[in-house]
Formats: sequence, structure tokens, C-alpha cells
Amino acid sequence: MLGQIKMTEQRKRQHYIPQFYLREIAKGSKQSQVYCFDKKTGKAFSVSTKGIGAENYFYDVEGRQDIEVAFSKLESKFSIPYQALLKSKNTRKLSEDDQIGLAVLIATQTLRTRSFRNLIKQAVGFT
Repeated sequence: MLGQIKMTEQRKRQHYIPQFYLREIAKGSKQSQVYCFDKKTGKAFSVSTKGIGAENYFYDVEGRQDIEVAFSKLESKFSIPYQALLKSKNTRKLSEDDQIGLAVLIATQTLRTRSFRNLIKQAVGFT
């Protein structure tokens, strides 16, 4: 498997928006804060990057964290081309590897949703 985590190492808070992305948005703010808008209430508020775009045990399936581990590995690998894009501000100036990395990052981000998580849980018989 992708690296089942020992019980003592389980990740409780699992982000569906990568932390490196949120930290970039929060740059220059006090205490790494980002502004959010609650569509239901119509209110705006600020929150720590650690407290947004995440839920407790979001990707867990029957106590296993294989999905969380896989996304974490992808984040580590593809934060590098993201940083390259921020520096160049032009995808045409990026290396082919960085362009591919960004494409994979964007594609995998579409999988980091509640509907994808529910699909995985249904596929393994856990609803």
C-alpha cells in the first residue's frame, strides 16, 4: 500500500487545499491568516491557514490513511513547480518537468473533494 500510518502517527487534520498554496495566499498577513467567505451566512472572516480547507480524518477509509498519505506525497513533490511558477509568472518559461508537475497538481486537486472521497468510500464498501 501507499504507506499505512501507524496508529500513533495518524493525521487527524487532513487538508483538501494544499498548505503550500494557502501559505502563499496568506503571505504578509499576521499569523498566516486568509480571508474566507461563508456562502450560507454571507459573512467574511479571517482564519489561520491551518484551520481552513481541511477536516478531521477527511480521507480516512475504515481507519486507513492511504489517500491522505498519497496526497501528502504529491504535495511535497509538486510544491516545487508551483514555486517555480510564482517566480517566473509565466508557464512558458517553466521547464517541461515543471509544466507537467503543475498539470498533475491541478488534476489531482480536482480529486480532493467530498464527492471523490465519497466515491472511494463507496468503492470499498464503506458508506
